[in-house]
Amino acid sequence: MKRFLTATAIIASLAVMALPATAEDSADDIAVQGTGKAQTTFGTALLRDYYDLAEDRTQIGIHDEDWLYFLGKGAAAREGYLVIPEPMNARSLDVSVNRPLQTARTGLMKMLEGGGRDLVPNEASKAQVAFDCWMEVAERDRNSQAACKSRFETAMANAQNALSAALAPKPAEQAATPAPAAAPVVVAAAPKMVAGPRLLSDNYIFFDWDSARLSSTGNELVAAMARALRAKPYDNVRIVGHTDTSGATDYNYGLSLGRAIAVRDELVRNGVSASKVRVEAVGETDSAVSLGDGVREARNRRVLVSYDVEGPMVVSSN
Repeated sequence: MKRFLTATAIIASLAVMALPATAEDSADDIAVQGTGKAQTTFGTALLRDYYDLAEDRTQIGIHDEDWLYFLGKGAAAREGYLVIPEPMNARSLDVSVNRPLQTARTGLMKMLEGGGRDLVPNEASKAQVAFDCWMEVAERDRNSQAACKSRFETAMANAQNALSAALAPKPAEQAATPAPAAAPVVVAAAPKMVAGPRLLSDNYIFFDWDSARLSSTGNELVAAMARALRAKPYDNVRIVGHTDTSGATDYNYGLSLGRAIAVRDELVRNGVSASKVRVEAVGETDSAVSLGDGVREARNRRVLVSYDVEGPMVVSSN
């Protein structure tokens, strides 16, 4: 699977020397200042564990896109973005390993979304990173996947046991009235759709200079897209990141991918199926406005989100 050098990977590569040596060190030791999203214990744990996975790769002589990609996922988690386990369509897998990996991912997502991220963040992080390790090795050489598979199974068992203990009522609460069921999630009514032919809907989200962080307006637009997508059958969600021509070409590829990942993760957080989303990066090679090299241009700092829907799609931020 082709990976580009992400902007977040660059951040992580520069920051690794400041990482704490043990898991017991405080989150403040590796916090990134000036982030636009709240940092979490789970995100800090992911930074540590993805860094350790990348280090494992370097020790066995692997210095490729996956090494940088894992660093990028850790750095994105540290910045407060929701970083999910590898989607099943993210790698080219042999049919013999696809089913066990799909079963494992289903159980992993159930644990994460059932409170694992918040209640047992360290155990949940180790399970997620071990799964990504298994996925990566299964694609590279399915005959060498035993170690990562075993690591995942152990980490997953530890996370499930820890989560069960965290969710169990305390002794003093055994006779207490059971907690009321969680209130149903209220989803705003989607705009009325008019039946029509299949079409491709395009939407643009713009970014600040040298930034892969969604603005408040960008977050609202992504949330509106997610509401529209949830309201109708859809597939082939394609997210393409772009930059202007300021900065080095290689850096701009990474920055454009960081922007696309930010939009993808926000769509997934808002209920869009990760399995239907494809992320791409083109850097500065496909400018909306051609102004030459080394030019800052807001109209080129964008992410294009396109998707197939059945009938006209109405996107509303209300």
